[in-house]
Amino acid sequence: MNFSFGSYVDFSIYKRDLDIKPGPGIAFGMGYKWKDRYALECRYYTPHDLLDSYASWKGQCEAFSITLGYTFF
Repeated sequence: MNFSFGSYVDFSIYKRDLDIKPGPGIAFGMGYKWKDRYALECRYYTPHDLLDSYASWKGQCEAFSITLGYTFF
């Protein structure tokens, strides 16, 4: 689930702000843990519209992330 913490798009030309309303999205990922210490995870977030509440505006968001981890104990 995505959350917006007061985010908006500032359009000075049109003298208005567009509130970002992120909704639920889908993510696909896979990971691997090696020797019970090191971890690697890749995750792909499918595209979703951040400006869904405005009929004439579109704001697509799509992401890919890589996470590295290490276990101390």
